Amino acid sequence: MTPVVSHGLVILSDEIIVKILHSCRYLEILQFAITCKRHHSIVAETISLQLQIELELNNLEVVTGSGTFGSNYALILEELRRYRNAWLDLDIGGPLQKSMNGQMVKWKLSEGYYVAVSLGRADDFGPHSLQSIPLSDSVPRDPLSFKRPFHEFYVDYAQDLVVLANVKMQNKQYGQIELLSAETGLFHPLARCPLLILRVDFKINFIRYETFFLSVMHNLLAIQIDDDRTPSYELLIFDWKLGTLINRIRPNSGCGMSDFAFLDKDRLVLVSGPVNESTGDLEEVKLMIYNIYSQTHISMPLLNSRTGPILRLTDVAQSNPIATFEFPEIDDRYGLSNSLQLRAGPVPGYTTYSKSVGFAHPHVSTLCLPLILEDLSEDSIEDITFKIFVDVERLLRCMENDSSVIPWSKWGPHTTRWFLDENRVDTWSRFMSGFRYIRLDTGGFLRPLYDLSVFDFNPWNARQRDTDYLGTAEYRDELKEVVSKGTRLITPIPTDSQGSRGLVEIIDSDLPTVISRGFKTPVVSSLPYRVVTKSQTSWAEGWTVDGQHIVGINAIDPDSVDTTDGLGEGPPSKVVIYKLQA
Repeated sequence: MTPVVSHGLVILSDEIIVKILHSCRYLEILQFAITCKRHHSIVAETISLQLQIELELNNLEVVTGSGTFGSNYALILEELRRYRNAWLDLDIGGPLQKSMNGQMVKWKLSEGYYVAVSLGRADDFGPHSLQSIPLSDSVPRDPLSFKRPFHEFYVDYAQDLVVLANVKMQNKQYGQIELLSAETGLFHPLARCPLLILRVDFKINFIRYETFFLSVMHNLLAIQIDDDRTPSYELLIFDWKLGTLINRIRPNSGCGMSDFAFLDKDRLVLVSGPVNESTGDLEEVKLMIYNIYSQTHISMPLLNSRTGPILRLTDVAQSNPIATFEFPEIDDRYGLSNSLQLRAGPVPGYTTYSKSVGFAHPHVSTLCLPLILEDLSEDSIEDITFKIFVDVERLLRCMENDSSVIPWSKWGPHTTRWFLDENRVDTWSRFMSGFRYIRLDTGGFLRPLYDLSVFDFNPWNARQRDTDYLGTAEYRDELKEVVSKGTRLITPIPTDSQGSRGLVEIIDSDLPTVISRGFKTPVVSSLPYRVVTKSQTSWAEGWTVDGQHIVGINAIDPDSVDTTDGLGEGPPSKVVIYKLQA
């Protein structure tokens, strides 16, 4: 929408102007506010406009039907600002410790619950049960046990849904998806086809845990099955309630790797790349956006069996991306690691924070792409590990020029921020929520407290609150060097003198990061970000985050560890929970 011209609105009442502004984006409202004193007063003094601006700036929306008695615009705005400021100040309480039984092998966060699976009998290829513990004061749920072991699971408590994925042992070309009630463990009453059997054109690796990848967004179920021998993949989108196939995505060449996430209610985002069929090497990386609802007619060719219909995927048409974002060319001395991962959360449309109303993200805010370049020279094994953060709002704006293939130079420098990292990426920690990425320092295992940092990639939040550089010019110069070289994730930040307030760093777009190794030309990235760091967390094997909790997984109290004769079995595993004080 074109920004409103002020002289054309002189004859209109304030009430009509407010109605017009409610149909505008926040940038247009802010532009309107600076045209004259009257317009500034209208915007500044209208609570509903202030709420609209605050919601859009934080990529949030009010969940329909979530309001409680007494909620109003003023109260919602106050709660939203308290929530934003609590994250800006890293105002968290805890830790609250809770124990889990068994050897946890996979875990997820779901609507305020921490859900984990543990191994069953030694002769089983996978877990048999789900355990869940509330992160706050929610009512505990009883464990769910199942007749058969499973390879992957997904829990959506908002819809009373558990999805289990497994390989049929009689024929490993068949994947089995069960849609169950989270309350009873029986087939879900709203699923027309609660048992989906999928036939692929490769043998599914039943030993490897990372074979199935599942995600649910309301009535949509995304299933990715990896073929680690070719390598290749099948990505399928179902309406799980109707039991109908909506879309099929696979590599055009037949060989490739990918990871995916729901981008918004209409689109998927993939990090993907083709694989050389003869060598098995990943050749390049691209970000690809697909429509969820395919423009190609999708039919469901079924085979009949004693257990029900079987969907034969080789006969299903596949979709093409609506936009492809290219990455910089890799130096000939390096090759891509055969692993692609995409980290983003939460799922669009799901409540991430709740007070008098619930707040949800209408689309993913920030993508995190871990990337590893392997040194191909014979005299060196110096691999390079990156974490690349992508602002989705800026990414989507790059699609407005109607080009289906966007070169790196047109989107990358202003939309991303690159960091060097020393950690190889795990497959289970969800360290992204909205614009925020959580990071623990890489100090020794037995330190009593660890520095917890929250990186905020919201360009507007990067300009909020004052900055504390410890008051020394030397540290300011050191920080500039660390940022420009991309080493902020692996550089210890002194926090001992900061107490409960923490250390705040603001990095704007005028201080770019330049990656000089691994690519044919230097890679420049300038997405603004803000970091707040506090020294107050104990050791844990991994960390995950949602809208109002930071959770440490397999946490161990250093005081209880005997270091005189090795660690042995150690104390029981715990979950530590920090809750946002908003």
